[in-house]
Amino acid sequence: MARYLVADEDSSLWGHIFPDGRERMIRFVYEMESALLLAVQIETSPVSGWRDATPAELLDVVQDLATNRPYDDPTAWDLALAETAPSWAERAASEAKAAYDAFCDETVRAENLVPDSPMEYAEWLQWSGLDDSFVGDLQHGVPGSRDKYDAAARLAGQIAAPTP
Repeated sequence: MARYLVADEDSSLWGHIFPDGRERMIRFVYEMESALLLAVQIETSPVSGWRDATPAELLDVVQDLATNRPYDDPTAWDLALAETAPSWAERAASEAKAAYDAFCDETVRAENLVPDSPMEYAEWLQWSGLDDSFVGDLQHGVPGSRDKYDAAARLAGQIAAPTP
């Protein structure tokens, strides 16, 4: 499975109607595994280029994607699947993912969900008492069970690292 769903000039731009009633073309990078919209840029004009979406605009696009679900059939939407983020989105995608991972790590620490040693996912679910079906809402900063496990595994690996 490809890592990213991409709308850009190399595939197909995404037309989005913003709250002001105007449709503008956007390009975006959506991480398939975590269902996280990592980068959105809005076309300012064919001549002057692109600008990053504001947080409110990003959330508006999240709602659009949740409604239309282009990740279910990217071909029907003429969108690209890619293993790497396009060059225009590399920095934003990397920063968004790092910020989300740090948020998950902090959440797991606060909820005391870091075991003394690494565990497999099924064992960790039983240990933590969390439900595997809770996927969370990544765009609103609510990590799901798998996100919390990934964070706990990162932190347990750091805690359990052998000392020289």
